[in-house]
Amino acid sequence: MTAAAKSQLSSAASEPHARGVSMHVVRVLVDVVGRAGVSRERMLQAAGLTEAQLSASTCLSFDAAIRSVETLLALTGNPAFGLRWAEQLSIDTFSPSTYLITNAASLGEGIAAMLHYSKLFSEQPQIAAHYDPHEVRLSYRARSGASPLLQRASAELSVFGFLRIVRAFHPTFRPERVCFAYPAPSYRDEYAKLFDCSAEFDQPFTGMSFDRALLATKAPYRDQSMHEALRLLAERRLSSLEQSPQYAARVRDLLVQRRRVGGPAMIDVAAQLGLSVHALRRRLTAEATTFAALEHEAFAVLVKRVLIDEQHSIQEAAYELGFSGTASFHRAFKRALGMTPLAYLHDHAT
Repeated sequence: MTAAAKSQLSSAASEPHARGVSMHVVRVLVDVVGRAGVSRERMLQAAGLTEAQLSASTCLSFDAAIRSVETLLALTGNPAFGLRWAEQLSIDTFSPSTYLITNAASLGEGIAAMLHYSKLFSEQPQIAAHYDPHEVRLSYRARSGASPLLQRASAELSVFGFLRIVRAFHPTFRPERVCFAYPAPSYRDEYAKLFDCSAEFDQPFTGMSFDRALLATKAPYRDQSMHEALRLLAERRLSSLEQSPQYAARVRDLLVQRRRVGGPAMIDVAAQLGLSVHALRRRLTAEATTFAALEHEAFAVLVKRVLIDEQHSIQEAAYELGFSGTASFHRAFKRALGMTPLAYLHDHAT
């Protein structure tokens, strides 16, 4: 095993086990948004992030990542920013997880590994592969609850990620079809530059398709010992996740079910889980999160529900969530989401 491979394996072993979005991905986004002319201080303040968080080798929960990424995308004012972001991502941006895929014996085995280990990154995997006698279709399903801007950017990133993985085995690969389930955006011509083919919109699925014969393509620079070491590590993590109660997700769900903000929330939630407050805090720390962070995530889910899904006014939403008035609601909203309720409504109207 080469020195570079050992370094990648060491990085994999030290990464947190919790599902979520790698902070490395967020760092790339912050850098790209900065090159678009947005000050770093403004970005971090709006996204509710600190330099310490950004520098850490941790993961953001999906809900926290959605909130941060939506804010950063909105700051650019560029509807095509998902394509710009995708251009900056290399095959090792999601390192070391992609090394397990790209060091498989063949493209077919790499795709199988991608699907199998997707559970490490999401309780509800968003990618799938469909095989017919002549064609393979890799598809992506958008997460609910995100703004149209983020859903589009996530689709662009995911489909370009599929392209990068296939090109790791077949560098001159051109997809037969690249499809998106949403209507063609104003910048549709830019898709051809990124994907090296014309994109189709308003399709039944989001993803790309290619000749099934390519599944037999061998990895050109495979490191078998590295692949096996990463596979064993991934299997241990997967087993650990399947046996773990994942308290963060359960706490977030209970907070959303309360449909109220404030009060003795941690005492109530700990009691519902059959834990002391101290034991709950310790378990959340082991999952690289805090009760306060989960309260912010639950608040974000609730405000979307009352403001967007149920179409309440800001004043109605404040009282619905247990605030004594709109002033305290505005303050809590700004702390949790980094923007005002009016700005939030404007972003979700995109």
